[in-house]
Amino acid sequence: MKKIKYILRKVFNKLVKFFYQPIVVLTFHQVSELMDDRYEIKEDWNSIENFKSTIDYLSCKYKFISLENVNAKLCSKFPRLRRYAAITFDDAYLSILNVYTYLIQNKIPFTIFVNSKYLDGVSYSPENLVRYINSLPNTANMKDLVERYQTANVTNYKEAIHALMNSVQLEDKLVKQLYVTREQLFTTLNHPLISIALHGHEHLNATKLSMEDFQQNVNDNIKELEKHPHYIPYHAFTWGSYNKEHVVWLKSKGITSLGCGFNFNYIKPEVIDRCGLGGFDVIRDITPVQL
Repeated sequence: MKKIKYILRKVFNKLVKFFYQPIVVLTFHQVSELMDDRYEIKEDWNSIENFKSTIDYLSCKYKFISLENVNAKLCSKFPRLRRYAAITFDDAYLSILNVYTYLIQNKIPFTIFVNSKYLDGVSYSPENLVRYINSLPNTANMKDLVERYQTANVTNYKEAIHALMNSVQLEDKLVKQLYVTREQLFTTLNHPLISIALHGHEHLNATKLSMEDFQQNVNDNIKELEKHPHYIPYHAFTWGSYNKEHVVWLKSKGITSLGCGFNFNYIKPEVIDRCGLGGFDVIRDITPVQL
């Protein structure tokens, strides 16, 4: 009986993949000429040249569509006989401005998941500070604070962040070049091909927050972004970390959840999967089987 079920499941999966071509949702962060290791890490960063070559390569295999169109197609029962892909950016780094014109000129829609607290260079995430500390010489005395933050759980996460953020300050000039401003978000990035979505008011790990703090982080994010002409109710979990309670609550507010992982979306999932393409050359490092 087990063998028959296994065979039936295998046949079903092959039929799904034949009639419902995969939809790939790609995640990018920083895109710039040179990597600045004071706040960028290789796994998140792409050179402008590599980013454009990646998009050009994928354009030959996929049709780029908006995130809302991704959701509509995943919910549809009609067969999907061509491959689709969607572009997303996390955090709303200023470096998006290096490639947004290129994407618009090529009529490629994309979504920016925004951490609204960091707009206008008034603040920055704990991760920005960790990267900055790691780039400095003689920071042995701060390593304990970094480790405490990285290993914290729901009982001491906020306390660990507070201690870390008060240990050292980023240079004002550096802070100003991290994220887009509100004016850029609402003016420069106000275009029909660009969607603005939720990533938390602050860049925090949902599984290390109390449910109340998670909800507050999302609600503050909504207040900041819902006035944008191209706001959409989609929430991307930082690091793809979440539990079912988070997804259920977001769904009750009409918000679609996105996680992460190198998975393709064939049929409607509870959480739409995204895969990151930072830190390597897609043409060289990803096989045709994967994309």
